[in-house]
Amino acid sequence: MFSAEDRKFLEGDSFKSGRKFRFGGKGQAETRFAYILSRIQGKKIIHVGFADHSAGMIKAKLKEGKWLHQAMLDVADRCMGIDINSAATEFARTELGIADLHCADLLEDEIPGLEEENWDYMILGEILEHVDDPVHFLSRIRERYAQRVKRMIITVPNALYYKNFKLGWKGIEEINTDHRYWFTPYTLAKVMTRAGLHVEDLCCTQDFSLPFSPDISWFILKHKPVLRSKVVACGLLA
Repeated sequence: MFSAEDRKFLEGDSFKSGRKFRFGGKGQAETRFAYILSRIQGKKIIHVGFADHSAGMIKAKLKEGKWLHQAMLDVADRCMGIDINSAATEFARTELGIADLHCADLLEDEIPGLEEENWDYMILGEILEHVDDPVHFLSRIRERYAQRVKRMIITVPNALYYKNFKLGWKGIEEINTDHRYWFTPYTLAKVMTRAGLHVEDLCCTQDFSLPFSPDISWFILKHKPVLRSKVVACGLLA
């Protein structure tokens, strides 16, 4: 959680070129799925980018039990999916029999059923690193949906992930080639704050649980949470 002094830096009221933010906490590395699912049980949610790039990716993730939209459908009271990929949306509708899906631009299109409901959460899982201007993107969402959506959960890849340092030592950057940005806990909170969201909760999670073992990976992820693979934050829209 950010202190009152921390928030002055987030909001631009204070400045320091070398400010250090300490992120503590120890324990078993919570997964991104666990963080999201624990908060949306019995809630009404909007899942932006549910299609994960393609129908093929949906199939692969379903096979591995790692498709987030299906996991959320199992626990939420209502789960609306929105994506700009028409082929993947049609596949999920016709082949998987999932209703309440819309191929639409969240910022431009009128989405059936969205304005008639009050929503607990909007989920932006691994979206922000793909957009050209994340502050503008989140600002537009808040301006358009703050009267209908209470909170937003955002997940992004963590620039401080320990495997990035291992690869960097070898002179290698491994990245999804559609990504525009890496985020850290502070920079995600800064972007959200600049967009007018109030960051309530922020943590680092691991993509999927690691088996208990005495190896260095387990030790790092347990005792140094800031080195986990994802940054996850929850913010109020209004």
